[in-house]
Amino acid sequence: MSYFRHAALVRNNLKTNNKQQTTNNKQLMNNWYNLNLVEVLQRLETDAAVGLDSTEVQRRLKSYGYNELIEQNIESPWKILWEQLTATVVVVLIVAAVISAVLGEYKDAIAILAIVTFNAFLGFRQEYQAERAIAALKKLAVPTVKVRRQGTVEKISARELVPGDIVFLEAGNLVPADCRLLESVNLRISEASLTGESEPTDKLANDIVSFEWNEKGEGEGESGRGGDQQEGDLEQENLANSSLNPPRTAFRCANTPSSSQLSHSWIVIGGSPVGVELAQTLARIDCEVTLVVSEPHILFTEDSEASRLVQAQLEAEGIRVLTQSPVTQVREIEGKKWVQAGNRAIEADEILLATGFQPNIESLNLAGVGVKFSDQGLELNEKLQTTNSRIYGCGGLAGDDPFVHIAQYEASIALKNALFLPLFKVNYDGIPRTIFTEPQLAQVGLTEAEARRRFGKTVWVVRQYFKTLDKAQILGETTGFCKLIVRQNGEILGATIVGTEASELIGAIAVLIRQKIKFGVIANLPYTSPTLSEILQKTALEWQRQRFSRNKTLQNALEGFFNLRRNWSK
Repeated sequence: MSYFRHAALVRNNLKTNNKQQTTNNKQLMNNWYNLNLVEVLQRLETDAAVGLDSTEVQRRLKSYGYNELIEQNIESPWKILWEQLTATVVVVLIVAAVISAVLGEYKDAIAILAIVTFNAFLGFRQEYQAERAIAALKKLAVPTVKVRRQGTVEKISARELVPGDIVFLEAGNLVPADCRLLESVNLRISEASLTGESEPTDKLANDIVSFEWNEKGEGEGESGRGGDQQEGDLEQENLANSSLNPPRTAFRCANTPSSSQLSHSWIVIGGSPVGVELAQTLARIDCEVTLVVSEPHILFTEDSEASRLVQAQLEAEGIRVLTQSPVTQVREIEGKKWVQAGNRAIEADEILLATGFQPNIESLNLAGVGVKFSDQGLELNEKLQTTNSRIYGCGGLAGDDPFVHIAQYEASIALKNALFLPLFKVNYDGIPRTIFTEPQLAQVGLTEAEARRRFGKTVWVVRQYFKTLDKAQILGETTGFCKLIVRQNGEILGATIVGTEASELIGAIAVLIRQKIKFGVIANLPYTSPTLSEILQKTALEWQRQRFSRNKTLQNALEGFFNLRRNWSK
């Protein structure tokens, strides 16, 4: 993880009718991009180490206004209805109805007018509801930012930023204002909407950080706003023209810890995917790592054979893995942190808790609107509706594993049900998941244990190992296997792949499960060689071999047939 601290002078995003605010904004922004960092900080009258106090914040809010774009008012219902009735097609139909009535074709006239009325009502209803839904979504989409005020860090709406605020940014955040960097390490910002660059750009000290996405890094900064400028104004023009000095903003930046500044010894509590990934990452930057889990092995919800292989790899890299060791105490003694795990007392410089996620929903007053929830998340049905059918949940609120693609899938279902009719249901069959350790562990469908509990002796398990692949031998990545859980008829119940590029290989199996395609299809498909994907075909051929070896009737029939063929040839 990279860190940075920066300060920003936010241009005014406010179209205001207050002439005094407009004058103040322009005075603040006069030639601001030509000022050096010290001059900007002085002009903002900001102490970067402490931030602004509440009195000064209120004064600046009153003087400069809110950090927002003021949009035009939502169209009135009468205007929307008038636009529906004056559309070209509707006018033509009304004229046709009038002509029909004049000619005495009253039935036709009534039918046309009925169609026009129904079309106008339907169009009015859809547009009116869409306008209000978009307005409500925009209010919910206002980002929050961390700021330092009066020496403490607090969360506020980005709308409440004022010139001179000290702002903290984290990777993935929307930069709430145009910023000038004082210090920067491994900072990348997406500026596609300003410059047209499709790739995020690296930012160094003194560079501009505009109202865009922060692709990487965390930081702290000072904000300011001023000027009453429109899209395509001076800031954007300077960004696109390297011959001009880009507009700058002033921000204070935090120290960036490098790998050499990391604590030497770590205790990672929890065998979840995040805990295992972080434990291996820390070990690979020369940290001493102890991974403590309460279960018999790490990644307890995954296939046990695959989990134990990953655990063996971690131990081979020097990570101390303590299984069946529930943590009962955590203490700090003389500057050292101690963890009581089972019957062991472990000392370390730092402790990393990675036992999972807990929804932060206590402050939402969900009980007041009839939404039931527990420590595991919201109570949802298969349409992702809560106990209040007009409120939906997804992702971590649904109590799922912290996989982004699953949350995105659930969000798409919830959004369609909320915008249209609640007809869509979640279907988790064929949705893969990957743990990005080395080797990677990818899983889709049922594990071997789950399949045997559900289907008993009708379950077949077939394996193929990466060491049998030419491509794996070439790459020197021979650790791992592909395991398929299938039924005798070829129905795929689940798959586990441990090895290099497992995250890419699992997709083919996921499609077969999702589309209910039998396993034999893979066996009959020639694969390019040498590739890692050959392991899928080899596993399918192994299933066919096992299937044939168990079918004594077919073996006897074929033996008799071939004996008969040999006799014919004589």
